[in-house]
Amino acid sequence: MKTTTKWLGAVLAISLSLSPLSRLSAEETIVPNFSNVDISSIIGVVSKMTNKNFLVDPRVKAKISLVSSAPVNGDELYEIFLSVLSINGFAAVPQGDIIKIIPEVNAKQLPIPNLGEDNSASDQIVTHIFRIRNVSAAQLVPVLRPMVAQQGHLAATTNNTLIISDTIANISRIDSLIRRIDVADNSEVEVVKLKHASANEMVRILTALQQQQQIPGEPSSVRFVADERTNSIMISGEAEARSRMRSLVYELDTPLESGGNTQVVYLRYAEATELAEILRGVSAGQSKVGVAGEGGEGAAPSSTGDNEVDIQADEKTNSLIITAPPDSMNNLLTVVRQLDIRRAQVLVEAIIADVSEETSKRLGLDLASYRGNNQPAIISNPSGILSSLVGAGSLDGIGSAIGTGITALGGTTDSAGNVNFGAVLQALASDDTTNILSTPSLMTLDNVEAEMIVGRNVPFITGSQNKDGGDAFQTIQRQDVGLTLKVKPQLNEGTTIKLEISQEVSDVENVSGAADIATSKRAIKTTVLVEDGQTLILGGLMQDKTTDGQSKVPGVGDVPLLGEAFKQKRSTSSKRSLMVFIRPLIVRDEKTGTDYSARKYEFMRAQQVVSRDQSYSLNRRAPIGLPRLPEIVIEYAPAGIESASSVLDSLEQ
Repeated sequence: MKTTTKWLGAVLAISLSLSPLSRLSAEETIVPNFSNVDISSIIGVVSKMTNKNFLVDPRVKAKISLVSSAPVNGDELYEIFLSVLSINGFAAVPQGDIIKIIPEVNAKQLPIPNLGEDNSASDQIVTHIFRIRNVSAAQLVPVLRPMVAQQGHLAATTNNTLIISDTIANISRIDSLIRRIDVADNSEVEVVKLKHASANEMVRILTALQQQQQIPGEPSSVRFVADERTNSIMISGEAEARSRMRSLVYELDTPLESGGNTQVVYLRYAEATELAEILRGVSAGQSKVGVAGEGGEGAAPSSTGDNEVDIQADEKTNSLIITAPPDSMNNLLTVVRQLDIRRAQVLVEAIIADVSEETSKRLGLDLASYRGNNQPAIISNPSGILSSLVGAGSLDGIGSAIGTGITALGGTTDSAGNVNFGAVLQALASDDTTNILSTPSLMTLDNVEAEMIVGRNVPFITGSQNKDGGDAFQTIQRQDVGLTLKVKPQLNEGTTIKLEISQEVSDVENVSGAADIATSKRAIKTTVLVEDGQTLILGGLMQDKTTDGQSKVPGVGDVPLLGEAFKQKRSTSSKRSLMVFIRPLIVRDEKTGTDYSARKYEFMRAQQVVSRDQSYSLNRRAPIGLPRLPEIVIEYAPAGIESASSVLDSLEQ
């Protein structure tokens, strides 16, 4: 009710203000001179001169001063009136036969007429829709935002259009700017096929030349992309720039007088002789594909291919000398880049131990290596001799025996008491009846066999011959007797490793009555799949060993005949089992290899400090022996090395 009363009051005020000017007609003119006149009075004058109906918001209140020396008609007076409203923060919004005069901040909330709908006043607020065709409407919003009035409206729609509400004069200015921005790009893409030069090299030259000529801060007028498959260059940009670059390409794409189709490729990782054979096969395959594609099965052999492609390997510099046409050269260089990569390596750690039957039962080696998920590692025990297995309690005992040195080596235990590779080594080393034959550590490339031999070269008589009654002539053959370990890893997809394992332990036996040297041998040869870091146990190779010995009373036992009564002979038989523990670790980069090497080094250094301290405590003097190993310094120190260093510092103190 209050709002209705206010609107009626405003209309009444206008009616009262119109009474002095009731004699004016639309064709007449007036000289609009006002001095501190209420805006409602001016609205009445404009209404009388233009025959327009105004509905005034109660918030429209102001004192207006206007000075003019020339007479104006009704249309000119309405233009002046809209400017007066805009200066004072008001707006005139036509709605049907009525023009609402409201504060400018509320103008965009009312239905605003579109541009062109019977409106010509420059300060009248209208809405215009711009259809953007060549650029993104959303990208134009931040550009046009500063040009729109504070009370105006600017928005971009999903169908790439702009909606702007502002005065007619300002929208006309924005429209002129949009017409300059929203223009079609006349750039096209040309494909230039090269005959002699390399597409990648040509793009590199053109890009460097363009960067020198380009003004800083301005976008590039032309772009280049190389297509290695067709040895072509795609050029995009303005027509003039494309023409200039195309002419330059034609000038550069010329054959050289000599050596233009020959390149020397220095290899980083691959072997030149092996890679040369592969490339020759690739080149032969390309020539066959080209012949089949051109003429089918009945086509004659093409001269392109083996006749024009020559690949040689230089072993001294480990490089390839390739002579080929540009298209074949690009294909061969692509193959070289994909094959000349750093191959993954495999670090194989092993424990080879001769274990007594009693130790096997007491320590329960079949359960000595558990993974973190409480599942046993791979176990091979074909003879089934380790039938007496221990429970979790014994495993806890083994785990508690692990020292800090084993931790630096890589042996740890989890919260459940499960032990790993280092725990097995500690358990075996702490047993007096166990003979650890070797703890080799081999690093080899993927799919390359690694071999380690620890033993002696023993001569065996293979024949004897006596000529003309002279001295006998014997022929001998030397064989390696000792410990041999051969491992060939093959990396598959993921972390699974295929291992070809061949392990042999041989020894010379003292057999009475033998015509020559007798040897014993225990060997394992198998192929398995194992995960990265998983421990593999191979065992069950038993051997019966008999040990003869005697004891005597000192002095009396040495008397002939009588001493036999003071002697006691005994013969001891024991069963020995050969156990092999193998753990492969994948080394894919330099950092991983450095980490493993540093851990081994720190372990050896820590053991040396312990040995020196023990010698000092026994002899009460400074230890004499090997010089102390210096600290290792690497670029990056993993957590394992930091823990080993802390252990070493505590041992030194």
